[in-house]
Amino acid sequence: VFGITARTLAKDLGIDESDAQILLNQFFTLYPGIKRYMESSVRTAQSKGYVDTFFGRKRHFPVLKHDPTNYGVRNQAINFPIQSTSADLLNSQLVDLAVPLEQEFHGRVIAQVHDSIVFEYDKTKTTPKHLKDFFQFYITEQIAQKFPWMVVPMKFDLGIGPNYGNLTSV
Repeated sequence: VFGITARTLAKDLGIDESDAQILLNQFFTLYPGIKRYMESSVRTAQSKGYVDTFFGRKRHFPVLKHDPTNYGVRNQAINFPIQSTSADLLNSQLVDLAVPLEQEFHGRVIAQVHDSIVFEYDKTKTTPKHLKDFFQFYITEQIAQKFPWMVVPMKFDLGIGPNYGNLTSV
C-alpha cells in the first residue's frame, strides 16, 4: 500500500474508487504505525531534503521541498529507508558469506541486485535443501545475532535456475 491511490487500487481490484478508499482507510486504521511511518518519511524528505537508512546511507529528494505533491518521489522517500536498510544488512553478510559459500559449494557471489544476492555454485556439491539451510543460517540467524535491535525477522526466498530470469522457488 506504499503510495497506492484509491484509483489504482480500484482498478487493480476491479471495484469502485469509493470502495477502494474505504479499504485504504480501514488498512491505515488497522495499521496506524504504517501511516505514521509514511508521513514521517515524507516530512523528513521535505524538511531535510533526504531520507536515510538505519546505517546512515542517504538518498536526496530535493524536489519534495519544491513540489510536495510529487507522489512518485514521495513513494521513493517512503520506500528507500526500508528497502535500502535491507540491502545494507545483506551487504554486511556478503563478507561473512563468501568463504563458506566457496568452501561448502564451490560457489561465489556474482552480484547484488537491490536486496537480492546472485550467486553460482557447483550443483554436484549440494542439494536445494542444503542451500536453503545454509542461507537460513547466514541471512536470518546471523543477521539477527549481529543486529539484535531488529524487531522484524529477516526472511528470504531462494530461487535456483540457469539464469536470473529463469528461477524456480525452493
